[in-house]
Amino acid sequence: MPPKPADPLLILLHGYSNNAGELAWLGDIFAQHVPQARIARLNAPFPHEEGSGGYQWYSLASVTARNRRPRVTAARAALDALLRETIAQAGLADRLDQVGLVGFSQGATMAFDAVASGRWTVGAMVTFACRVATARPFRPRPETPMLMVHGLEDEAVPAWNSLKAWGDLHRAGHPADLVACAGVGHDISPAAAAYAAEFLARHLA
Repeated sequence: MPPKPADPLLILLHGYSNNAGELAWLGDIFAQHVPQARIARLNAPFPHEEGSGGYQWYSLASVTARNRRPRVTAARAALDALLRETIAQAGLADRLDQVGLVGFSQGATMAFDAVASGRWTVGAMVTFACRVATARPFRPRPETPMLMVHGLEDEAVPAWNSLKAWGDLHRAGHPADLVACAGVGHDISPAAAAYAAEFLARHLA
């Protein structure tokens, strides 16, 4: 007997030094395109190290290209615990195909790592302005559609991060989608947000 339909759950991960409220507007756009979806905006588990009142997924103090990956790897346990709790509360522990994972900036780094490492087989993943810090070769499950969105004028996280990851995913046999936004910096444009919402609706509705 096929499983009963379940309302999708969209989990949003914010950027460094911010909080769950950062992506409230994005959740509103998603709700317009996937009206039956539940939206969960999570605070990162660690207080921002500079005392801004925000949160962080991992420390950026003295971060380098060499030590970023170990920090992301060390942060996996905390993220996975948050995801398990949030998904279980939504009653979807056995229906991960109805879960969408979305991240911006540092939250995108963690969302991408969760899927590209093969740890989470969710129904869809979207990243905005992702700095990739996951060991290659990537090992996402083929059941998870992936969309990477990046502003070509992003000076905080250069767009080559997403462009290179997209190419590596294709070479690994996982054809992810890519949206490169001309004239957009370290931000999410309304057009890109709408495209991502349609992507999530297509794969989760």
